[in-house]
Amino acid sequence: IFIGFISGVFLFLSTFLILSTAKQIENETDYYNKIDFDFIIPKPWYSQISEIENMNFVSSIVPYYMTSRNVSVNGSSYKLDFYILEKNSDLTKTPYTPKLLINGKIPSNNEALIDKNTQNILNAQIGDEIQVSFGKELCKFIISGIVQPNNFASNPTVMVYYDGEVKKGIES
Repeated sequence: IFIGFISGVFLFLSTFLILSTAKQIENETDYYNKIDFDFIIPKPWYSQISEIENMNFVSSIVPYYMTSRNVSVNGSSYKLDFYILEKNSDLTKTPYTPKLLINGKIPSNNEALIDKNTQNILNAQIGDEIQVSFGKELCKFIISGIVQPNNFASNPTVMVYYDGEVKKGIES
């Protein structure tokens, strides 16, 4: 009887793991079907960007700046990775493509996008404020939208535009 019980538990767990893995593969396939880029080159120099743009096999490039910062959200402190993009960047070529938008809208001035994992960690909602310092500038962003989990990041992430206080803080 004991061996039968153990066999039953093993069969149940094996089936559960296979179904969980199948669901994970389905979610990842859905994610990769919605993004429109092939790879990310972390921290390229601006001179490298123009070289890459001129390569025959490159159709477009979206440069971004990435940095980790301590932030305050709803009175609690967290460390987030910021993806900072030029204002007119083509978001369809980023992990923040509108195709991955779950809720809300694409950000405009002083707004931010977060992914679902970051939302869960921060216990944040659309309309909540993220406070962060860039240089001497205290920047405040309102969460405008939530996208599917960013599979390219291991830390909680937020996307903002390189303008206003962010630009002034980074350049100071």
